[in-house]
Amino acid sequence: MKNVRQTIQLLAFFAVIILISSCSSKVTEPNPDSNSFAFEKDSKEYAKILATRSTTNDKEKFEIKEIKKEGDKLQIIVTGGCNINNYKVVWNGVILESYPAMINLVVVFQQSSEIECMAILDHTLELDLKKTLGEWYNPKDYHIIVSNGSKVADKLVDPDGNVSDTKKQ
Repeated sequence: MKNVRQTIQLLAFFAVIILISSCSSKVTEPNPDSNSFAFEKDSKEYAKILATRSTTNDKEKFEIKEIKKEGDKLQIIVTGGCNINNYKVVWNGVILESYPAMINLVVVFQQSSEIECMAILDHTLELDLKKTLGEWYNPKDYHIIVSNGSKVADKLVDPDGNVSDTKKQ
């Protein structure tokens, strides 16, 4: 009887381990061991970030320096922070069905420690849009609005890769 109980406990233990390891969670915190930034598809997080943006520069942690779109790749060059892993790009998950269609992204800087970086560094956040939006994605079919998560500053990337400032309504 004791062996049966131990066997059941052991099987239950392994079942819990398998369940925990098979669960996937959103990457919401910077990973200090990573050489990459986090990407998240979350409409609530997107709205929360936009609602907390500043209209003054007192909260500014970074600047979107440049945006390039070539084929399926979107590169967002940012200035600020010591590590690329302090950045997160959030997509609200919505494809606006206009012509061309439109998607909204927001870039946010997440300080992982209280230590401020002494240098002002540039980082390139590169998104594979085909991987992000799915195999049916065609780069000629989308306008992309990229917003700065620390201050009100939005840029529009047209289907040809041209970038302009925009006032988001």
